[in-house]
Amino acid sequence: KKMRQLLLICSILTRSLAQDVPQVISSPQRINIPRAPIDANLILENFEEKISEIQGGGKRELLGRLHLTENGDSCPFSDGPCESKPVFIPTSTEIKPLTFNHAGAVYIQLNRMGAEVRYTLDGSEPTKHSPGVIEAGSGGGLIEIRIDPPCPTNRFANLSKPTYCAFHPSNRNITLKARTMGRGNNTLEDSAVTQGNYSIWTGRHGRAMLVPYYHGQANEQDKSLNHRYETGLGYSGKLVEVELNTMLLKTVHMHDIITDFAEYTQFVDGVTKTNSLVDSDTVGLDVEDSADSDNKFMDAAFSSSKTPHEFYVTAQGVEPFPVTSRWSRSLGNVPYAHQVKVIDLASEFADSFGTGLRGFWSGFSAVSPTTGIEYGFLVPFFDGTSYSGLAVRVDMLAFHNATEETRRDAIKVLNFTHSRAKGFAGGFSFDGYAYFVPMFDGIRAGSLVVRVGVDDFSSATEEVLDLADPDTPAGSSDADDDPNFASEVPRKSLSGFQGGRSYTDSSGETFGLLVPYRNSISPIHGVDSKLTADGFTGLDVMRESEAIGGGRQEVHYASTVVRFSLSDFSTPSVTTLDLAAVDPRLRGFSDGVVVGKFLYLVPYKNHDSNVATDQFGYFGMVVRIDLEEFDGYKSVKVMDLRMLDDCLVGFSAGFSWGKLLLLVPNRNAQGAVKGTSSARKANKGSYMKRAQHGKVVGIDLTKDFNDLSSVSVLDLSTVTRQQIPKIPDPELRGFVGGFAAGDYAYFVPHSNGVFFGKLVRIDMRDFEALAKLQRKQFILESEHALKQRALGVRVIKPLKTHDGTDDGSRTGTNSLGHDGVQIVDLQWQDKELCGFSGGFATVL
Repeated sequence: KKMRQLLLICSILTRSLAQDVPQVISSPQRINIPRAPIDANLILENFEEKISEIQGGGKRELLGRLHLTENGDSCPFSDGPCESKPVFIPTSTEIKPLTFNHAGAVYIQLNRMGAEVRYTLDGSEPTKHSPGVIEAGSGGGLIEIRIDPPCPTNRFANLSKPTYCAFHPSNRNITLKARTMGRGNNTLEDSAVTQGNYSIWTGRHGRAMLVPYYHGQANEQDKSLNHRYETGLGYSGKLVEVELNTMLLKTVHMHDIITDFAEYTQFVDGVTKTNSLVDSDTVGLDVEDSADSDNKFMDAAFSSSKTPHEFYVTAQGVEPFPVTSRWSRSLGNVPYAHQVKVIDLASEFADSFGTGLRGFWSGFSAVSPTTGIEYGFLVPFFDGTSYSGLAVRVDMLAFHNATEETRRDAIKVLNFTHSRAKGFAGGFSFDGYAYFVPMFDGIRAGSLVVRVGVDDFSSATEEVLDLADPDTPAGSSDADDDPNFASEVPRKSLSGFQGGRSYTDSSGETFGLLVPYRNSISPIHGVDSKLTADGFTGLDVMRESEAIGGGRQEVHYASTVVRFSLSDFSTPSVTTLDLAAVDPRLRGFSDGVVVGKFLYLVPYKNHDSNVATDQFGYFGMVVRIDLEEFDGYKSVKVMDLRMLDDCLVGFSAGFSWGKLLLLVPNRNAQGAVKGTSSARKANKGSYMKRAQHGKVVGIDLTKDFNDLSSVSVLDLSTVTRQQIPKIPDPELRGFVGGFAAGDYAYFVPHSNGVFFGKLVRIDMRDFEALAKLQRKQFILESEHALKQRALGVRVIKPLKTHDGTDDGSRTGTNSLGHDGVQIVDLQWQDKELCGFSGGFATVL
């Protein structure tokens, strides 16, 4: 076989060298060659070295035209030639399966645009009849790696009533196999099989760590307005662990609703309890009617928390009160006993660091490649007094198992040694290192990337990559698109990032990626200049203002994505991609998410506010970058969510679950909009005129990225919840950060106008169905409003629909049968458990 390939290549090479360009024969010819004791592999390698020297990428072109595999894989059905195997991104092997903490996705990349790939997910050999297909001409496609186990039929004693499909955490395996089909369905030219082994966590999996940032020094309850308000300032150091596997904690279920993400409010001898139920307690549903008197209209006693019971009550029996009635308490969102664990880092380590362990911005987890220990990392930002360089590592299992007296032993603090290593926003881990992304160091937008060993979390393993170093390749400059930038110092624009990710390309090279957010400019000498003429005063230039620092230093929203090698971590490895060269509006992103071979950038804000013109700067342009190319226009695609809804702007973070890219809602300023702008009309105002919103966006990444039909929207502030009371909670808006674990997506509470602590859980098996039902309800209400206006009605009453048709989240009124949307309000346990800056879940 090798000799046949050798002679074919030899004849082509001879003609190619004579004509300066590679030539190919129209079709391979069979040549009968007598067997001889010749090392064909060695000879072929020498010829391939010569081929690679031909201009125009001769080796790749020659082998592609001959249908030979570039990596030397054998052809399974003939002596050759045959198609090359497809490539999986990310890769995984049978020896070392890749673990997804939730439903995942794999990109199948084709080696030839005209090739077709067939794949299977059950471990069987793919053939031309296999249903899974990547169409010819696509170049590749994303495959969802997901498991939906059948619902149990004996979960509860009362089988006459519909119950929810819920599972204990389970780690399940999927084997993905794919092969490239031969041209013209010629099976003899089919490629060998590429195999990937993936491990998927399902059910209620893991524990969450919520990153402390700011709690407002307690949000007190305003009884007259029935909502919390801020009473003071206070940066937080209260690290929170939340048990996500609540199947072992739940005790009682009522009204056909299984609220097992949180507990009910309890009443014992007329006194409200804020801890979990115990044996012989009585659960009461407390409603405040128009006469301001309490009505305990249903009590449910139970015998043992280890033997849950269900209590079914008809909707008519549970809600007999007038529309004017309101619930005096949110009954089903109280943390269980032992569900939430808290350590106040500022207090616990005051002897060593004073009050410095406060005000972190985001966090991430990493599994040690040597010990297998899972760590969580808190990213230092601002501690209330100064920008911080105190990074925290948490041994997550040790912290979970520790007592209050021994939890400190699971935590290690590292004070970065470099004078500019402070003020970070986000980070990531890869191959035994934790990376911290620079945001603002107290004087200028940060440009110092820090990495430190996961196991040896000390100054001995601390390394820095200075993006402002003169040896850093300048790359493309913003000068052509923004007159405020001076082209003489383009490398200084490589600063002010928010979030980062790692990526391993199809050749095995590993990179770090930094998301551009915000830095500053000066009109005379460029970015972050310290010249007196530029007005540099050392003030915090990250504050939103039209002019800062003597009226000259100004905020600038960044547009340059930075990529650097993780293998050598040096300035020569830095490359950049200026998105402003594609579209000047592409700047000011809050996060990045890698799915398959693409980096998706989350839009937040690309210019400062101008209230007079209703321009608040929040935008909705999601950017996709092909990381296999990472080269200008051809690697960038953009989806503008405002083409679907003006309010889909201002997202604080992103993450993926299966085929869906999820965007975390934060601010769209619609509540603050005055006048008659189209945005205000589209949003119908905002709850209590607040600038935050609760619209979660899910983008189906298996569809064409330019197709807006791939977008689903679920408004958390208007969806009916799978709890008692089921009524929507308008305060579910203004989140910062989110993560996926098992079958669920979680959204981290930050500020909805005041800092709040309601952690939201969405059952992702319901997400798209809920979004469709909510969209259907919106259309019905719009049509109803148009008809009412046509009749001359000035005050339009809400459209009444059958219970459940507006969101479909209740068993018995629809066919979903999952958990829908639920919350747990951490401020029931401690009013300072609010204002988080992100979170992450355990992987193991």
